[in-house]
Amino acid sequence: MIELIIFTLILFLCGKLCQKKNILLDNLNFSKHKKYISISNKLPVTGGLFLLLGLLFFNFDKIDIFQKLVLIGIFFVGFFSDVFRNFSPNLRILLQIFFCTLYVSFSEVLIQDTRIDIINEVFINYKIFSIIFTLFCMLVLLNGTNFIDGLNLSTSGYYLLVCISILYLHNQYQTSLDIDFLFNFIKLLLVILIVNFFNKTQLGDGGAYLIAFVTGFFIIEFVDVNKVVSPYFAISLLWYPCLENLFSIIRKLALKKKVSEPDNLHLHHLIFLYLKKKRKRFANNISGFLVVLFNCPIIILSTYFFYSTKIQISIIMTAIVLYVISYLRLKNI
Repeated sequence: MIELIIFTLILFLCGKLCQKKNILLDNLNFSKHKKYISISNKLPVTGGLFLLLGLLFFNFDKIDIFQKLVLIGIFFVGFFSDVFRNFSPNLRILLQIFFCTLYVSFSEVLIQDTRIDIINEVFINYKIFSIIFTLFCMLVLLNGTNFIDGLNLSTSGYYLLVCISILYLHNQYQTSLDIDFLFNFIKLLLVILIVNFFNKTQLGDGGAYLIAFVTGFFIIEFVDVNKVVSPYFAISLLWYPCLENLFSIIRKLALKKKVSEPDNLHLHHLIFLYLKKKRKRFANNISGFLVVLFNCPIIILSTYFFYSTKIQISIIMTAIVLYVISYLRLKNI
């Protein structure tokens, strides 16, 4: 508890210092869509840097130099887009592919089972296809997480739920995982959540990529090692940022817009704009909380039925239907 309080104070004071000195602040002029939901042009993007330093601090002796470099690399891919106005989206994607490929190649952490025999036999059992599929899933997750990171509490709160779900399974069923890493990761997310609530930090693109990268590969390895866990449990846990990304791509293609062009039509944008129209105080924080609350029952149910592929698929389909209904309802208000 003392450690948690100290880290919270450090991040809080760093945020205040950055605001006072006008350094490491999110520049709303870099992206028009940020202006719709940001409450200030002086929000420091220190959350991602804090997460990176915290991960390296807690795991310095556990991870090798290669893993440290990959974590630093994936963070700076997003951090550069925070501080440089014209950092190319295409270059970002290429760098994401590069660092994810490096990690997969050296760690051998791959999606190894789909519970569909024909897909396993034709694709997944061949390493090259397994690598390509893993890379595709991670790219969707990385960029989807960056999409949902537009509100206070949304990203840190969502991933905190995901990590607590894994921690619960471990405590109940003694699964195989690095419990120290998970526990420390939860502490870092909780600190970011608290300070983000008071508008003294945000993850930024670098933090969003890092949190998705770490969680995504951690869950892939968790499912690979614990064979009793359905691989669709991973999808149930991470469905929301992935669907935001895929739904955004489909929407932009239908509207004949550039896929890389940002817009204000994500679900969290619509929630925020609805609350803002109703003149709700703290619309940003409330919107982020509602996003987390929306995902709570989905994650709880998927955790309870972690072993059942059929139930996991039903949960995923139900979640998608609820998302689409909520989206269309808000879009037409």
